[in-house]
Amino acid sequence: MRLWLGLFGVTSLIAAGFWLDVQTELSENQLQVAFHVSSITGVLFILMSLLAGLRMRWQQVLAVCLAYAIWRVAYFPALVLAGYAAGWWEALHLALTGNSSIYPAFLAFMAGLNALAMSFGGWVLLRVLGVRPVQLGWKNGSLAFSSLLLGVLAVTVAFSHPMDWHSIPDTSAIDDKPLPSPTLPEINPYETAAQETGLNWRQRTLFRAAALTYDLVPANTQWSRVVKGTMEQEFIGTRDTSTAFCTKIHYRAFRVAQPFVNGQQHTAVLKDLR
Repeated sequence: MRLWLGLFGVTSLIAAGFWLDVQTELSENQLQVAFHVSSITGVLFILMSLLAGLRMRWQQVLAVCLAYAIWRVAYFPALVLAGYAAGWWEALHLALTGNSSIYPAFLAFMAGLNALAMSFGGWVLLRVLGVRPVQLGWKNGSLAFSSLLLGVLAVTVAFSHPMDWHSIPDTSAIDDKPLPSPTLPEINPYETAAQETGLNWRQRTLFRAAALTYDLVPANTQWSRVVKGTMEQEFIGTRDTSTAFCTKIHYRAFRVAQPFVNGQQHTAVLKDLR
C-alpha cells in the first residue's frame, strides 16, 4: 500500500511539473504551492512509516513535530539542490529533444530530498526513544554520521539571519518589487559576497555553499542560465541578506525564466542585447 501511495505521489508531482513547464507565466503562489506540496509529500511519505512504528500517542505527536521541523529546515537547501538537479535535467532534455523541461525533475527531486531528510530524522528519533527501528534505511553508521553533518549545515543555511526565525521558509519584504528583466550570468556573486566584512558565520556559510552550486550549474541550458543571471542581478548590492530573501529571489528568477522553458524566448536574444 505504501509503495503504491509513493508511486501515485511521484507520478502526480511529475504530471504537475509538466503542467508547470507549459505555462506562459507563473505566479509566486503557484510556485509556493508546487514546492510546498512536493516537499511536504516527501516528508509525509516517511512520516507514515515512522508513525506505524510508534504506539504511544505522545511519541506520535513528537514525530509530527519533528516532521514539521525537518520540513522547515530542509525547504531552502532542498529548493536549491532540486533546482540544480533540474538544470541537469534541462541540459539532457535539450540534448535529446531540443526543448527545455524543468519542473517534473524539480518537484520529484524536492520530494525525494525531503523524504531523505525525514528518514534520517526519523531514524534519530527512534534511536533516542529506544524504539525498535522501522525500515528507514539508516543502518550504516558512517552514512548516518555524514548525514548528521549535512543536517547541521542545513540548519545553518536555513537560519542564516535573524530575519529567518519564522514558521515558514519564504517570508520576505521583497514581494512588492516588480520583476527584473531576464539576464544572463556574468560572475559568481556569492563568491564576492562571502568575502565581505560584517557577515555572521551563518551568512558566510550560506554564501560559500551557494557559490559552489552556482558554478556547477550546466552552461548549455536556457532556463538555468536565465535563473542564474537574474538571481545575480537581484543579489548584487543587497545588504543584510537572509535565507528568506534568497528563497524569494529564487522564486522571482524562476518566474522571469519561465518563457525560456516553453520556447517563447531564447537566450540568443539576451546575448544580442549585451
